[in-house]
Amino acid sequence: MKKKYYRKPYRIKRKKSIFKNRFFWLGILLLIITGSLFYFLFLYPFFDVKEIIISGNKEVKKEEIENLVKEQIQTDFKFLKNKNINLIKLKEIDKILLENFPQIARVSSKKDLPDAIIIEIEERKPATVFKQNNNWFFADKEGIIFQQINEQLATQTAEQMTIIQNSLLTKDLKLGERIAKKEIISQIIELESKLKEDLKIPLVKEDKSSSSPFVAARVKELTIVSEERLNAKTSEGWEIYFNLKGDLNWQILKLKAVLENRIPPEKRGNINYIDLRFERVYIFPENYNE
Repeated sequence: MKKKYYRKPYRIKRKKSIFKNRFFWLGILLLIITGSLFYFLFLYPFFDVKEIIISGNKEVKKEEIENLVKEQIQTDFKFLKNKNINLIKLKEIDKILLENFPQIARVSSKKDLPDAIIIEIEERKPATVFKQNNNWFFADKEGIIFQQINEQLATQTAEQMTIIQNSLLTKDLKLGERIAKKEIISQIIELESKLKEDLKIPLVKEDKSSSSPFVAARVKELTIVSEERLNAKTSEGWEIYFNLKGDLNWQILKLKAVLENRIPPEKRGNINYIDLRFERVYIFPENYNE
C-alpha cells in the first residue's frame, strides 16, 4: 500500500509596517537629535559673534581691525548669512590681519564662548630708518618696513636711529617686505650695538657742550654694498668698511685698536675710510696725519 504525502499549505507572511520597526524610529530620533544639535551649535543666534575685543594696538586703529574681522566672520549658507562663532577659522583671521596691516608683527586670536572673539596684537617697533631712492621707511629689528615717513621725520629720527640703504635691491620695496636677508639684519643690529657700546661711536648724538675733550662720532648711515660688504658712514664724514662674511667681533677689535693707538679724535676728520675687510687694516689716505 502506497504512502500518501501531504504538502503543508503555503502561507504568505505579511510584512511588518516600517512604522512598527523600532530601528526606524531610532533613526528618526537620531536624525532629530543631530539636526537639533547642528542648529543649536551652528545656526542658533546664541552663538553669533556680538563682541570683538582687541588689545595691544597703538598705531593701527581699532575700528579698521574690527571692520576687517567683521567681513571675515560672515559665513554663507547658500542664501543665509551667518556669523556663528563655531564656524570661524581663527588662523584665517590672523593671516588676513597680517596681510592687510604691515604694522602688525604678530597676532593671536581666540574664541571666548559663546559670542566674543579676543584679538591680541603686537605691533612692530622702529629700529632703523630705511632709505630707498627718495622714499623713507621705518623698519623693525627684523628688517621689515612697515610705515612710510617723510624726509623731515626721517632726518629727525636719524639722530637716534641709523639709516640703512641696500645697493642689492633691484626693485622698490612695499610695506611688509624685508630690506635684506635676516642674517644680514642680525649682523647689522649686532654691529650697531658694538659700535655704540665698545667703541664710543654711539648711535645717539653726543652733547658737544660737554667739557670732555673727546666728542665721539656716531654711525649715521649703513649701506649694504654686497652680501659680503657693509659700509658704515660716521657723523664725522669718514667711513668704515666691514666684511659681513668675516668675524665681526675680530673686525671690531681691530677698529678699536686703530682708533685708540693710531688715529686720535682730532685727526679723524682727515681720513676718508678705514677698511677692515682684510687681515691688514687699510686707512685712506695714509698721510692723514699731515
